[in-house]
Amino acid sequence: VSPSVTSEGNGLRRLDAYLKAGGGKWMDVVGFHFYESPPESAYRMALELRRLLDRHQLSSKPIWNTEMGYVYARQDLGVVASSRANRWSDVIEREKGASYLARAHILMAAAGISRLYWFNWDGETPHPTMGISARRGEGGTPMTDAYQKVQGWLTGSRVYECFSTRGTWVCRVQMPQGRFGLFVWTESSIKDFDARPYLVA
Repeated sequence: VSPSVTSEGNGLRRLDAYLKAGGGKWMDVVGFHFYESPPESAYRMALELRRLLDRHQLSSKPIWNTEMGYVYARQDLGVVASSRANRWSDVIEREKGASYLARAHILMAAAGISRLYWFNWDGETPHPTMGISARRGEGGTPMTDAYQKVQGWLTGSRVYECFSTRGTWVCRVQMPQGRFGLFVWTESSIKDFDARPYLVA
């Protein structure tokens, strides 16, 4: 796996420099830390990463999301959600965390990212507010519920490219039985959505 640069700190530029120095011949997999908020920003970053690999004739290399995570409110620790949610390190409510987790998995699948590793699972020291499970990994949370649900949606399915229109995201998915469906969500408020233009005869 290549050195896992992060989306923070000029990650794409650092990876570009590594590839220009000939690093591509020493890697079987591209590792990248997608610390982006909201998850839609990570999707855009993934598409930029793919374009970078294309320029280096490395488009056949698989990409792994070797780290991704958010910071969740923890009532037992007295950690409350922030009034802002512009950076991945801003504390968010667990319900929003569940939404972020599901959206991240769908978007990474659409971008062709073959693996996604969450940082972290059990929420223990030194990062107690980043765990998607309850304390010491001993119980469920909205994030683990979302993880289980989205696993059922994505296993054996193929997610096609996603796109956004005025804040509404649409991803077309082909399920294992061959049927097609849609993943649809908004980044903010609930809106009406007309699925008819996306239906396949």
